[in-house]
Amino acid sequence: MRPKYPLIVIFFLLSLALYIGLAYFTERTQSTLLLTQYGLLFCLYGYGVAKQWSLTTREIFLIGLAFRLAFLGATPALSDDFYRFIWDARLWISGINPFAHLPTYFIDHSLEAPSGINISLFSQLNSQTHYTVYPPIPQYIGLLSEWLSPGSIKGSVLVMHLVVLLVESGSFYLLVKLLTRLKKDPGLVAIYFLNPLVILELTGNLHHESLMIFFLIALVLALNKENYGMAGAMLAFAVASKLIPLILLPYLLLMNLKRIVPFMGSFCLVLVLLFLPMFDSSFVAGMKDSLLLYYQKFEFNAGLYFIAREIGYWRRGFNMIAVIGKDFAIAAAVMILIFSIIAKIRRWDYYSSIQWIIMIYLSMTLILHPWYITTLIALSVVTRFRYPLIWSLLIFITYMGYTVSGYINHTWIYVLEYGILWVLLVYEIRSHTAWNFTLKDAP
Repeated sequence: MRPKYPLIVIFFLLSLALYIGLAYFTERTQSTLLLTQYGLLFCLYGYGVAKQWSLTTREIFLIGLAFRLAFLGATPALSDDFYRFIWDARLWISGINPFAHLPTYFIDHSLEAPSGINISLFSQLNSQTHYTVYPPIPQYIGLLSEWLSPGSIKGSVLVMHLVVLLVESGSFYLLVKLLTRLKKDPGLVAIYFLNPLVILELTGNLHHESLMIFFLIALVLALNKENYGMAGAMLAFAVASKLIPLILLPYLLLMNLKRIVPFMGSFCLVLVLLFLPMFDSSFVAGMKDSLLLYYQKFEFNAGLYFIAREIGYWRRGFNMIAVIGKDFAIAAAVMILIFSIIAKIRRWDYYSSIQWIIMIYLSMTLILHPWYITTLIALSVVTRFRYPLIWSLLIFITYMGYTVSGYINHTWIYVLEYGILWVLLVYEIRSHTAWNFTLKDAP
């Protein structure tokens, strides 16, 4: 049933006020204020979805766009990754490959540092002693932002916000198109486009999942149309946005020969073209170093890994992350391969299969930031699985760990998050129907 017009206005104005508060008046370390505002936002979002508001796709787009525009003049408050985007871009502008040196190199050799690479920007980086890990498309966007607004952090952030707005608008269009082709309710796009976590993490904090999601949706749409050359190109663009989509290759390579030739031909060609401008020996060495550190040193909000880590402490008396990280990476690869074979044999649809492959990866990773699950939220629009929506509420509680002196792990947060998530997962796997809600287009 379509709610009365004043109710929609109240939902819109309250949500907009909360987004403005999060964008301009809330710091990451203000846990109570941050979680209260997010909780209220999620309640408004959840109420609208559960009540089956019959918003038209045009209304959903305009409301979601307005929420995103609220961040246009804001500097990301919940993430400092964008400083690294700007650091890399300033190196590119000066003709230096960001993979060639650690940030500390330019502080130790200040005479070699190009314009804009200084102690002020260096002090804002969260990975001062590590090589950059961002693939070509994010690097090109950073380069564009620095070219359009040289030397200005505010200006570069504005350009990045505008790019994300365009990409998210594209994702909206592609999801509606995919839903229409699948003969599903186009209004279900609201599940993704109005989700608070998606808006905060992608538009608000400028994470590159927005790019990956756009190209993955385009990939699924191309597969649905049996356009395998285009599908290969879209996978290449997705990989050039975030390396994670490489995990889909075992599943996608199980096509018949007629499909695999145009798919792989297009994928390889586009991938080479995208990586070529930044490819040299320093890129290979730097990326390899970053990826090894990712699985051998860093840890955050990883449910299964934390269990394995505690077992390691109990058996050996120290953190066995270097061993566990390698074992988890191998286990994830084996599980994805086995799942891919089963999915092909049983002829499961592309979008559900891709969603579960990504879920396998996220379950086995050692680092799971809130924005990592936005891809699952996007795919939940066209599948029967709704656990990513509840997870988008639970995972935000991890922000409670941020303090002015660093991050503090709270075990109870992970117990709450993963306890509820795993129960919900079991329920959804055993259930044969989706949660009974939808958003019907108005006549």
